[in-house]
Amino acid sequence: MTVTRSLPAILFIAISIVIAGTLISTQGRASDAAQTKTIDGYLVDVACATDNAKTPTKGFGGIHTKDCMQMEDCAGSGFAVLTPDDKIIKFDSKSNQLARIFLQGSKKDKDFKVSVTGKLQGDKLSVESINLKD
Repeated sequence: MTVTRSLPAILFIAISIVIAGTLISTQGRASDAAQTKTIDGYLVDVACATDNAKTPTKGFGGIHTKDCMQMEDCAGSGFAVLTPDDKIIKFDSKSNQLARIFLQGSKKDKDFKVSVTGKLQGDKLSVESINLKD
């Protein structure tokens, strides 16, 4: 059995395929190219921030200490920014090392209110810079 199609139907199918391919390609590039963002909040370790989310302590970010964040279990859990609306934005592994260096070089004991610049890739932040806020 031979199936014949009219020229307009064939053109419609071909154009549809081209448009669909273009849309898929454009969406892929947009999600791959994460935009640089600056996020303000408190530098925290993931373990303590997660525990605090379960039973919140008012002002947790400001009272969380450098000593705690440098403890093996806490530092090993990774670091994050705790935003004013209590979202925990986790760092990627390279950024965790940057946070360790930042803490080691700081003379502060607590109240690590920071401005973090980086690219959000999935659920992790790839940090470019961490700066103390006044």
